[in-house]
Amino acid sequence: MTKNNLLVTCADESYVDAAKQVFSGAYFNAGWKGDYMLLSYKIPEEKLKWFRDKGIIVKKCEPLVDEKMHGEWTSVILIRLYLFTLEFKKWRKIIYIDSDVIIRASFDDLLKVNGFGAIWKGKSLKGFLVPSKIYKGRKCLINYKRLLKEARITYDSNSEVFASGFFVFDTDIKKYNTFLEMDKLLSKYILYSHNIDEFVLNTFFYKKWAKLPLFYDVYIIEVFRLLYKFRFIKIDGIVIHFPEEGIFGNNKPWNKKHPFYKEWKFNFDRADMINLKKPYDNYRVFTDSEKKYWQKYYRKLYDFWKIEPLVERLIIRPFLLVISLIGKIGIFLKNKYPFVYYKLKGVNK
Repeated sequence: MTKNNLLVTCADESYVDAAKQVFSGAYFNAGWKGDYMLLSYKIPEEKLKWFRDKGIIVKKCEPLVDEKMHGEWTSVILIRLYLFTLEFKKWRKIIYIDSDVIIRASFDDLLKVNGFGAIWKGKSLKGFLVPSKIYKGRKCLINYKRLLKEARITYDSNSEVFASGFFVFDTDIKKYNTFLEMDKLLSKYILYSHNIDEFVLNTFFYKKWAKLPLFYDVYIIEVFRLLYKFRFIKIDGIVIHFPEEGIFGNNKPWNKKHPFYKEWKFNFDRADMINLKKPYDNYRVFTDSEKKYWQKYYRKLYDFWKIEPLVERLIIRPFLLVISLIGKIGIFLKNKYPFVYYKLKGVNK
């Protein structure tokens, strides 16, 4: 029997464990009582069995773009657009969450949202249109200039944009042609926009979306992760999100050296205990005082995004490069000159 509300994440084969952890967090930490769904992309049937056995709905998705030109990762991030097909009108509210997150508390208040709600990204539409590296030449440049001119007429480039990794919407917003209109935008701009999924959603919902409080989806960019690790800042929120790999590809919570790994692993280890027939009631709910505090906290913190690219280029990247070089030198010494290595470590061996 279909419930009124639906929680969705998406994954390919490499993100199967990440999806399990998301559903574990939704069940134990958020106490989600609606339906659960996995948007599956090229995941073998034997790995989907776990989800089906748990009562999680699995929807296998076909690519929306030519993978030979745009790559599999683009196909994975675009399958969330299937949520706007008519088959999803059987639910009243739909919450979508990327699979690189940690869920800490209930998001039942999101069920009060009317229309489409998402998290402000701290940026604007300006800069979305950039010619793809895979499609160059005079024809590309001419089309790019034409589309850019058209986009500037249609959209205010200074309009605030939302992130596509977390959103909620009332299915009443969907009309018979919603998905078709999104697909047209995708086809039109796929070669001329980075973050094409965000561009499609932001242009479709242009000035028709509601800002959700920032604590619902807290972004851990690389600089925040380092500050958290060194305890210069504290982090809490209903959902903690790790949307980027980072310079060295290690800003995901399932990496064992990540400061959030223990929390991620705890949730993942409990995934096998999910029992959707028996709702879990010992979940966390953000208090009004917590909501007020963290909204104010992140509003100030995210002002840092304005200078984040400069700080990353001048401070974070050199710092991480030095750490990486020190690690590589240590490995070299241990393999070639173990006496020197252990002497520097202060170990008698």
